[in-house]
Amino acid sequence: MSIVLVLNQTTQSCHLKPLTRDGYIQLSSDQKDQRIKKRRLTRKGEKLYLKALSLWEDAQRELIDNMDKENADQSLSQSFMAALT
Repeated sequence: MSIVLVLNQTTQSCHLKPLTRDGYIQLSSDQKDQRIKKRRLTRKGEKLYLKALSLWEDAQRELIDNMDKENADQSLSQSFMAALT
């Protein structure tokens, strides 16, 4: 997860502790290697994710609707390319 998010282990743990404490993420150890920690969304976390995703999609639609087509396409392309690098 640290590699994908480009976060060091300390920063990642700091941000995930409240989500684990509040029941959104479940932490477990790998059966073969106890040093490896696995995280997964709980049902409570999945519900919150779906709610947040819906709000994010609404915000993106509103942004695009308020931009002219040319600027929207250009902005989205730039955002996409930035995410890939």
